[in-house]
Amino acid sequence: MPPRTDIVSLEKYNPEGDEELPIIPMEDQMADQPVMEIEFEEEGYEEEGAPLPPSAGHEDNLSEVIAEQEDGDSTLERLSSDLIESFDADKESREDWDSISSEAINLLGFKIESKDQPFRGACGASHPLLSQAVVKFQAKAFRELYPSPGPARTRVVGAVTPQKEQQSLRVKEFLNYQITHLMPEYGPQLDKLLFSTALMGSSFKKTYWDVAINRPTSRLVMAKDFVVDYYADDLETAERYTHVMRMTANEIKRYQIAGMYRDIELVDPGEPETSEEEETIDELQGKAPPSNFSNDVYTIYEMHVNLDLPGFEEPNGLMLPYIVTLEKDSGKILCIRKNWEEGDVTYQKKIYFTHYSFVPGLGFYGYGYLHLIGGLAKTATATLRQLTDAGTFANLPAGFKAHGLRVLSPDDPLQPGEWREANAPAGDLNKSLVPLPYKEPSRTLYELMQFMVSTAKEFADQTDAVVSESSNYGPVGTTLALLEQSGKLFSAIHQRMHTAQGHDLKLLAELNFKYLPE
Repeated sequence: MPPRTDIVSLEKYNPEGDEELPIIPMEDQMADQPVMEIEFEEEGYEEEGAPLPPSAGHEDNLSEVIAEQEDGDSTLERLSSDLIESFDADKESREDWDSISSEAINLLGFKIESKDQPFRGACGASHPLLSQAVVKFQAKAFRELYPSPGPARTRVVGAVTPQKEQQSLRVKEFLNYQITHLMPEYGPQLDKLLFSTALMGSSFKKTYWDVAINRPTSRLVMAKDFVVDYYADDLETAERYTHVMRMTANEIKRYQIAGMYRDIELVDPGEPETSEEEETIDELQGKAPPSNFSNDVYTIYEMHVNLDLPGFEEPNGLMLPYIVTLEKDSGKILCIRKNWEEGDVTYQKKIYFTHYSFVPGLGFYGYGYLHLIGGLAKTATATLRQLTDAGTFANLPAGFKAHGLRVLSPDDPLQPGEWREANAPAGDLNKSLVPLPYKEPSRTLYELMQFMVSTAKEFADQTDAVVSESSNYGPVGTTLALLEQSGKLFSAIHQRMHTAQGHDLKLLAELNFKYLPE
């Protein structure tokens, strides 16, 4: 084979920097080299008439290519069945986690309850311990992660030159302008993410180019809608994770017109399945579907999974990363796309999600205030209700009256200053009424509740205790040192949040590099 002459010429590196070394054209460098002819033979396709692998561009929807092949529909059906079975196994493996998350909504105390047990009108109030800790963290973290000028900061790596500094400034100013003006959803989505992360321990951001609106977007993905392989430690090494989305028929049609999804007909969605957590949230917000509700919302599984895709097998048998989008009820695959950069021979998976973790846990999901002080909040709520019920009994006592005692209008409660006539001798009235032996609210029970509340607050945020008792610490320097020491818990959590947000902004910068004009 003749030598290549269209390769860029090589310039040797001169470490001394005295003078430039000559550039030798590639054809002159290879002029004295012997010419070697090599014959290539592709294994599996050398026989005449053997089927060739399907041709498709790197960005193409491979489900359309497979569907056009002979027996392509059955291939897609088998693939869809296997993926849904894998998702169900992943979902089943975290059933206990789902039940805990539904309990978290009740522990926040946002729901106003009217209880009939242990008696009608019993106290249904919840102690605001957990919600107070979550809201305080949300307020502090949002100001930390989303300042008024914008969250993006840049740093020059390597030798600092005026050109690099100007480029760094341009990148920072454009990212902040883009986030604060061109992406109006960024701030509200981040605010909701911080609340969810503080409560549940984990939340996710999905940063991607949305063809429907023709711009990058960054959306919150609740942990309940992000199902991960049981054996996963992080997103980079996970064999499979699934984003559960709910899309209307019009949204799906929009993506089909844009060429993202296959243009196929979907069956009408069945009755929407709602989790216990979603039902609790709807009840908390006072929402319910109308009686004439016509459901046009589809449940979509976007699965980031390693596959040995039929017709696109890797010669060494390595499973490659793909993004498979399918509709749950019909099992129809809407999209299959390669999830690695074109030309990457290592097939490194591209990640569009950012994991925000409150406190790293023992598994994939993190720990939030629900796990850290949820038990204390639950106990504080029970103690508060006992104290309130005891005060109710003490103020409005009940008891027994003798069978022969007759009181006019016995069903009407006595009003303050009212004297009611009773059909009984004056001396026998005390003997005819026997109140139950109720006690005043226990002082010990109250002190126990105060102890649990103070313990939880010290764990959640010690700075409040330092501020409230600042007069006992003496000089200002001592108080500032105590404030710095007590704020280390938040500092560590904020550092995790900054690291996650840095990854999120990096994804946004990569999207700008790929899609925006020069």
